[in-house]
Amino acid sequence: MPKLIKSNEVCYLAHPLAEYTDDFGREYKRIDNRICEALYAMHIKEEYGCILRRPLKEISVDLDEETAMAKCLEMLAQCDTLILCGDWKKSKGCRLEKQKASHLGIKIIQINDRLQIKLLKTAN
Repeated sequence: MPKLIKSNEVCYLAHPLAEYTDDFGREYKRIDNRICEALYAMHIKEEYGCILRRPLKEISVDLDEETAMAKCLEMLAQCDTLILCGDWKKSKGCRLEKQKASHLGIKIIQINDRLQIKLLKTAN
């Protein structure tokens, strides 16, 4: 089976930043989400060798939510693939990024907490 992510692809790593409680009642704080995002990034770089754009690392936390999201969507528009990870469905920002990627015809991939990868939408 061919790899879903090629080494020359520019991939946008979407992961929740806001605090939330998962389906098992575990609370995730901002620092937890940053650590999880970094672990996903390490795995993706090691496994696929793609060019990885990481908004949690590249965009200042001092920006207001609206400005930060605008910068995220601008960054996403320059990518080949959106990678959704963590409990992304609970994140308003991640859902907006998925919607934008779909609108732009960007390939969408999901990686679960067991590091299993799944294609959600091919590129146009």
